[in-house]
Amino acid sequence: MDVAWDNLDLPDSPTQQRLPPHLEALELYLSPIGHMCTWLAAHSDELETLETVKLCSAFWEDADSVAIAFMLRRLGPKIKHLSLPWHLPEIDLSHHTELQTLRISHLWFKPVPDNPAEECFTAKGIEKTLLQLNSHQIRTIDFRVLTLFQLTESELGLDWDKMWKILSRKCFAQLQGLSFGLSAYDRKLRLMLKKIWGGSRHSDSSDDCRRHSKKSGRRLTRLHVDEVNQWNGVSA
Repeated sequence: MDVAWDNLDLPDSPTQQRLPPHLEALELYLSPIGHMCTWLAAHSDELETLETVKLCSAFWEDADSVAIAFMLRRLGPKIKHLSLPWHLPEIDLSHHTELQTLRISHLWFKPVPDNPAEECFTAKGIEKTLLQLNSHQIRTIDFRVLTLFQLTESELGLDWDKMWKILSRKCFAQLQGLSFGLSAYDRKLRLMLKKIWGGSRHSDSSDDCRRHSKKSGRRLTRLHVDEVNQWNGVSA
């Protein structure tokens, strides 16, 4: 269902704008997006059936970032399926403790960032995203790497030893797939997940869930990850 709202910046008229009942999926395309996110955050308690959030605009203003992060934090464990153009530094994924799928749709990869805000487009940013996740329900993680040239394994710059430690955390026991849209990397990651957790990594079967239920029974506390390089080892 497509819904259009106007005058969302009128706090004195709360009855003029209402959330559609039983809203399960929220997709936001407009830019700027901050005013909408602020309004939705204020009504987060009413979004009892919401499970999917998809932010589609890749042209946010800087001021929108705080509002987006605030809305996602208020929605917290309600979100089971989340899609972002990129992982903004302001967004803390550790609030989404029931997350099942994560998609980063516009990872404009950069070997070296031009400024700190662009770290989310680097290998270090990918590691930081994975370290923030602490949902034991996570099944698929999809980074869509966008680049004008064909990347070699060394050019993406992933530290495979560190990736092994990250993916060995107990919250990833039911992870069925981690992909970048690059065949060589995706193949290597499938093999890595299979070696760590065993079984098939291609489908979310009930057998896999039962096999790993004991392993993933303990929930992680919230992780505060500011610098990936602080991690000499990763524990659950």
